[in-house]
Amino acid sequence: AGTHDAERSGYYRAERWTDAVGRTFEQELRRRDRGEVELREGEFNAWRADGSPWIEGVFHRGRRHGVWRFWHPGGFLDPEFVSGVYADGGKLSALAMLRSDDLPSVEDVLALTPFAPPDDPEEVLAREGTSEMLRRWMGEPDAQLARTLLSDARRLAPALLSALAGLDLEDENERALAARVHAELLVPVFGGNGLLWLPGGSSAEQARDRLTILRWHALWEVVATDDLFWELELPVAGAWEREVQGVSVVMNPPVPRAPRREVSGPAQRYARRFATNKRRYGESREVRAAIDLGLSWLADHMTDGAWDSAELEDRCIALDHEPCGGEGVAHVRVGLSALTLLAFLADGNLPDRGEHAQLVLAATRELVAGQDVASGRLVEPRVQEFLYQHALGTQALCELLPFADTPALRRAAQAAVDYLESARNPGGAWRYEVPPTGASDTSVTSWAVLALVAARDAGLEVDPAGFGGALAWLDLVTDPTTGRTGYAGRGSLSARTAGHNERFPREISEPLTAAALLCRVLLGQDPEEVPVMNVGIDLVARRPPSWTPDGVETDVYAWFFGTHALYQLEPRRRGPWRGWEPLLEETIAAAQRREGPRAGSWDPVGAWGYYGGRIYATALSTLTLSVHTSYARVLE
Repeated sequence: AGTHDAERSGYYRAERWTDAVGRTFEQELRRRDRGEVELREGEFNAWRADGSPWIEGVFHRGRRHGVWRFWHPGGFLDPEFVSGVYADGGKLSALAMLRSDDLPSVEDVLALTPFAPPDDPEEVLAREGTSEMLRRWMGEPDAQLARTLLSDARRLAPALLSALAGLDLEDENERALAARVHAELLVPVFGGNGLLWLPGGSSAEQARDRLTILRWHALWEVVATDDLFWELELPVAGAWEREVQGVSVVMNPPVPRAPRREVSGPAQRYARRFATNKRRYGESREVRAAIDLGLSWLADHMTDGAWDSAELEDRCIALDHEPCGGEGVAHVRVGLSALTLLAFLADGNLPDRGEHAQLVLAATRELVAGQDVASGRLVEPRVQEFLYQHALGTQALCELLPFADTPALRRAAQAAVDYLESARNPGGAWRYEVPPTGASDTSVTSWAVLALVAARDAGLEVDPAGFGGALAWLDLVTDPTTGRTGYAGRGSLSARTAGHNERFPREISEPLTAAALLCRVLLGQDPEEVPVMNVGIDLVARRPPSWTPDGVETDVYAWFFGTHALYQLEPRRRGPWRGWEPLLEETIAAAQRREGPRAGSWDPVGAWGYYGGRIYATALSTLTLSVHTSYARVLE
């Protein structure tokens, strides 16, 4: 009948690959026609390096569906650990239970693991100077000693597992010690709260505890390489069957993860995000309420681990309310998702911390899953401005890395950084083209700088020539008399797109001057040493936020850069920030929708509202309001 069915359109791809440790995977992928996301559809199989089965199952729309099976090394099928019958991700039942005499010995299973440490565990401990420490801890309870061990427990996990496996569960004292290793060391390291340990000494309880040891081994086999990107069902019993903070643990099981890293070094600039009382840094009650409401709206309107203009109306329908409107253009899924992820990170949410931890985990997985492995590119170059999206995605991965430093995430972030650096003009800055053609502009360059600063602070390899090239470009396009930084030439005004936003006057705001100021201060420049910065500060301060319903005077892009730039420069110039700061509450927060299905969002008005839509306006406004705690001041 000539009707296009988007849900059934697309293409399918079958893949088979072997990873760095010799495991083999097979899967089928289906790309939906309506967006860029690839969903697993069909069979998924994995084998260990020795050819023995590991995991088999079926995906439907990216979720486990149908019968799944999980094998431990040696061919032991575990009926509860991942195995079961699923319906779109929800576990319906376990497979048939196995008899206790079907369990192999723990020692045999550990001997089969490809992840066993190459050295003897005792030698590893001795070389690291912790052998005596572990023996002391196993000899008598010591909370301080446990904390010391936990500070490096991830690296010592194989030795801890070996120690656990070496204990005799039939001996009462050693069984009690095994329970302590489980509860006090392994659970905090891997988050395996759902793994049962039975305190009794009956043969059935010992058999169950041996099964728990095998499952610890299985967790290590997974998280040793890619812990952030896997989610395993854990046996659920007792308190875990109840609703915890409104989330069903049965449907959303605990996620294996690396131990939480403390904020130190360059990443100390993120420390305020995790403050219990953020008002101490100047955040008002009204601004806090607006941030919480904005994040709540964004959380509600996430679809399949991402934020997509093309999916917004469908998401509203799924939430059973009228469409929020303001979808924006197509093919900016990655950019919108990265910008929104930055807003959640700025408020202290991580994959294992914060009210929106599961959301951050899902968004991170989705961002990395879409990366082109060969090039490191995070988004297909479907639109001219795709490099904006890649820079935002790179920044999000790099800001996450200090707190979730896994091999997979570090590889993905470094590859994204390398691709971004390949887009820079030799000796210059960035624009749209990859490979570069010699053209640069201040807008793309500013986002590239923010991403590379985050990469530098995360300890990734960053070519310092990129920072020098960016500063040279800013000097080239900044008018020393007016202080204005131009878009593509000295003192030029910001860009407009023909047929879309020419009606918005370009003189009402200074987005590029503000962006240049923020880049300069993040790259180590000081207005006491670079006089043109003072002229630019005055120019930006004369263009404060001013919201109008028709959007003529609205420029959330300029307000984001202006807010963060003046906040960073406050230690040198107090006046501009003190005049600007009250407008965060009086103008930006006051413009937030407070009723109906749009409550928490900002209308996509202004010059670029047509492009990014409601998701863009809400994410960027929330990031702007989060200025007090998202980054510490460099000049303090």
